[in-house]
Amino acid sequence: MYVRPRDRRQGLARRLVGGLLDFAAADGGYRSAYLHTDPAVPGAEAFWRSLGKVVHDEREDPGGGQGIVHFEVPLP
Repeated sequence: MYVRPRDRRQGLARRLVGGLLDFAAADGGYRSAYLHTDPAVPGAEAFWRSLGKVVHDEREDPGGGQGIVHFEVPLP
């Protein structure tokens, strides 16, 4: 997902993610969603941290991996 900088901080991404999580929850059998993000993208890591929990941060791997942060977001 990407929101243009001029459209950020208006709740758009949160509403989009909420709709996707609702869709997945309605499908049944799911308890959470898994995603990953590049923390070099401004605002991305903080946004996902506000919605879920980190399950793996590649920056902590020996050599830093690819630097990707992996999250688990609970479904409603």
